Amino acid sequence: MEAMNIEPTDSTYNQLMINFARVQNLDMVEELNKEAIEKYNLPPSKFRYNSIILCLSKMRNPSDAEKVLYEMKDAGIEPDIVSYTTVIDGYKRAGDIDRCWKIFRKIRHQEFGGQIVDEMLISYMVRLCGATHDSEKAIRLFSEMESDGFIETAKTYNSLISALGSTKRHSEMAIEYWQKMQLNGIVPDQHTTVAVLKATSKLGDVETAYDALQDMKLHGLPMTKYIYNGLIRTYAGAARQQQVREKHINIYLEDSWALYEQIRDDPNLEVDSHILNSMVLLHANAFRLDEIDQKVLPLFEKHRVKPDIFTFQNLSKAYLHVRDFDMIKKLYRQVKSKGIKPNMLYLDSVLECGMRTDDADIIYDCLEDYVAIKRDPHKRLIARLNNIRHIPDRIYLLLKKEFHQYGGQMNKRSRQFDPPAFRRRPREFAAAKKHRPGKRVNIRKAHTSKTLTYKQRKQL
Repeated sequence: MEAMNIEPTDSTYNQLMINFARVQNLDMVEELNKEAIEKYNLPPSKFRYNSIILCLSKMRNPSDAEKVLYEMKDAGIEPDIVSYTTVIDGYKRAGDIDRCWKIFRKIRHQEFGGQIVDEMLISYMVRLCGATHDSEKAIRLFSEMESDGFIETAKTYNSLISALGSTKRHSEMAIEYWQKMQLNGIVPDQHTTVAVLKATSKLGDVETAYDALQDMKLHGLPMTKYIYNGLIRTYAGAARQQQVREKHINIYLEDSWALYEQIRDDPNLEVDSHILNSMVLLHANAFRLDEIDQKVLPLFEKHRVKPDIFTFQNLSKAYLHVRDFDMIKKLYRQVKSKGIKPNMLYLDSVLECGMRTDDADIIYDCLEDYVAIKRDPHKRLIARLNNIRHIPDRIYLLLKKEFHQYGGQMNKRSRQFDPPAFRRRPREFAAAKKHRPGKRVNIRKAHTSKTLTYKQRKQL
């Protein structure tokens, strides 16, 4: 542009800053903004500020992104809905969900009286409810959006269906909203099918998944790897259902392998960790552990995909059902050696394995991992740990420090011990001494002697 004597505009710098923000190059973003101000005398704009906020949010530095909002206000520039949505997304990436809702409530009720909030931000907050499995809050937000007169679009319905489908107890309601969407004549998109398949995977509803697939083909929507993944996970949910017939499980497995071959043969798609983890989950729910070792796990090396924590989670849960505790411990050592960050569901399986085998080392390491990821074990597991009387000292101290809020012996001021066994007198000796004081009694004879019945005394 300089060679052609064309001066860049604010839009030019904004596009450049967005591209560098997406790759998290903060230095280049700030340098471009400085160059626009000093070299071309372009005043600070809302769009360039949003690019800086986008870069900071993607770098999981939301506190600095929020400071840029105040800098915008000091410069006389009012932040728009994109600014606040990007900051909220940054806090979500950083895992600070409470701060996301504080900012949302602030801009909705206190600062702007609700005028700045539109369906874009509410749709994002509904998706945030799905990430935290808070389906009730998602329903309330969607109802408020309907009462405020927002136009119903596929994007808002997709957010709600995905949030409801994140938990099994509200998956049927997600399918009901999808049917309501069809009755209202709203044209679905690919995200709609993915959201519906998310709900069917929780329920194992193969028929509804087939209907969603036919509706997608009716509107001319192409297949994506996310739709393939949702179909395989739906088969996995169906294989987990009680009293499912073996011939149906064989059909699910055959269809899943056919879907895998379609992904493999499609040049526009690639087999990634999501597809392979869904295959592991399907075979684990079908209790085909031998096929996992022979067919599924070699695919990771074939497609150059590294197993992640969800791979180990599905495998550990399957081995826990068949009580192969040695294999679970072996997988746990692999996770520790590879430096993979565990999640709560995986640690629950390993902790239960350690408790069933009375392995204090596994239990202690799992509790330390819970503390590292700032999560708590399942209430059932922590209750069993709190009620163990002869618990090792290091496990007791860790429970007392980090998980004392769950009750049990951890709430007591001092630790409770059983009285020493060597100070107890045998019950037989105490009973004999009570009935015959002053005489030496053979304990074995006193224990084996029987009291005569009335009939025996009459005979004598």
